[in-house]
Amino acid sequence: MPSTISNKSQERAKFAYSSVKTACKNFEEIEMKELLKKESKKLKRDLTGTEQTAFQENNEVDAVKNAQSNKEKFRSHIKDVPMMIMTNGLAAAFAFVFSKQQKDQAYHHIENITKDWLKNEGIIEIEDDEQFHEVLIKQNPEQYRRCTREIMALYTWLKRYADGLISYSESLIKGGEE
Repeated sequence: MPSTISNKSQERAKFAYSSVKTACKNFEEIEMKELLKKESKKLKRDLTGTEQTAFQENNEVDAVKNAQSNKEKFRSHIKDVPMMIMTNGLAAAFAFVFSKQQKDQAYHHIENITKDWLKNEGIIEIEDDEQFHEVLIKQNPEQYRRCTREIMALYTWLKRYADGLISYSESLIKGGEE
């Protein structure tokens, strides 16, 4: 039996590591797309070569800062979810996440990571992403507790990797400025 528990924990750890890395990379890609939009609009105007270079450098710095800010929000929100679950319950916690995900990409990633893990593990069965909240609400008490335990175990790993990976990328940015 211990090997099964160990294997499950290893699976959670691998999934959490991959999910946090993917989310961080996604934040960077989003900011780079925004940067390219800004640059293409600005470069259509008549700028001298020096002005274009200065404009691009300022935008690149802004993109890196924005991506880092989004990563830090993600890390903070990852830490908040388990406490929200313990305080308000699983359905209420994810109703909150759902309400915030339109304005904050970090919450969008949090819901998707959770949903993907539960689907991959066969804990919930949903055809499309819209059903996630409906399935959470309609579970019987035993399924609801199992789902809650599994998410809490997953978030233990997510918090660890978010702390490690996002703190690591932050130190690289600060190290590059000095």
